Amino acid sequence: MSVAPVPNYKFQVHSVLQFVPSHLDVRVCSFSERVERGLTMAYAEVRRRSNESTNFSVHISNITTNVPKAQRQQKAPVDITFYVRDAGGYLRGSDVSGHLRLLNMVEFSFYLGFPVLQIAEPFHYPELNVTQLLRSSWVKTVLLGVLDQRVNERTFQAKMERRLALLLGEVLGSARRWKRATSVGNNSVQIVRTSRTEGSDHPLEMVYFMEGPSGERVPAASTSNMLNQLDVQRAAIVLGYRVQGVLAQPVEKMAAPPSETQSNNMWIIVGVVVPVLVVIIIIIILYWKLCRTDKLEFQPDAMAAVQQRQKLQAPSVKGFDFAKLHLGQHSKDDIMVIQEPGPLPVPVKEVTPSENGDVPTPKSKTSSTKASPGSPSQREDLPVGWRLHGE
Repeated sequence: MSVAPVPNYKFQVHSVLQFVPSHLDVRVCSFSERVERGLTMAYAEVRRRSNESTNFSVHISNITTNVPKAQRQQKAPVDITFYVRDAGGYLRGSDVSGHLRLLNMVEFSFYLGFPVLQIAEPFHYPELNVTQLLRSSWVKTVLLGVLDQRVNERTFQAKMERRLALLLGEVLGSARRWKRATSVGNNSVQIVRTSRTEGSDHPLEMVYFMEGPSGERVPAASTSNMLNQLDVQRAAIVLGYRVQGVLAQPVEKMAAPPSETQSNNMWIIVGVVVPVLVVIIIIIILYWKLCRTDKLEFQPDAMAAVQQRQKLQAPSVKGFDFAKLHLGQHSKDDIMVIQEPGPLPVPVKEVTPSENGDVPTPKSKTSSTKASPGSPSQREDLPVGWRLHGE
């Protein structure tokens, strides 16, 4: 095994083997050389597929197991840390990881001689700007059936970022150019956080965003619209988990345009004010019909009754005749006729017998046949110029 200085962690790559027999000592050189040869063949195959030079070397910096040998089972996972160097120097771990992931699990396991739990993950993940100020570009997806306990680790997040990149690549027809946090000229996908949510079937919420070829943020609405063009079942196959509800939706709801807001307010006003006005109009009509109609109809009836009574009433007695009929008659209370100032009546001449000694008779006896002196109807018909006072 060649010996070389260990570079910075940005250039290192991490792979995990599983089902390594317990009788194999991973600390011996033979095991390290075997794994190193397998990594070299795998990386050479990838570079040949990309028509790149195969002049490079692979160096293993560390081989460890998480379980002590006394407690090891028959087969346990083994962590492999390595780096790659070519004529230009050390290759970035993210680039080496991207190349090796072009192989599937079966192919990579074939070259290493052991089943692989994790192909290659860089130790350093380039981070994009995840500030809250750019929250308007964040998109969320809720997965179901996520039993992995390492959902908050960068390894799991990087794996899901790559799968999201595959989905976006299927929409745009450029799956291979979608890489996480790549240099200018390539699109990028970045997961901001992964968190458990309440509910059955172990839901997991992923919040992420996308940057365009020039490094500009893609709005959340555009990202969600692109992802929602895919079938949910197809997305579940690529992501490895079932999707709850819509595949992607913006974290922040976009504010409606002013025109739409005004339109909504107008509809609210119409929906509230118009029914109130209708109810008020109905109440006014009912009040007018039930209350005011009786009053209006009472007046003609009252006037007709008064007119009818006036027709049936006996002819009234004039004030002078009334006084003449009551001269010399006194009731329980003496009555005095007082004439108020006004036009004086024509004086009554004394009746004298004619030359023949005959007293002239009245022309009509209607005055003597009037209603009884004390009837109320006669008192009401006295002239305005006369008043009756008790002495």
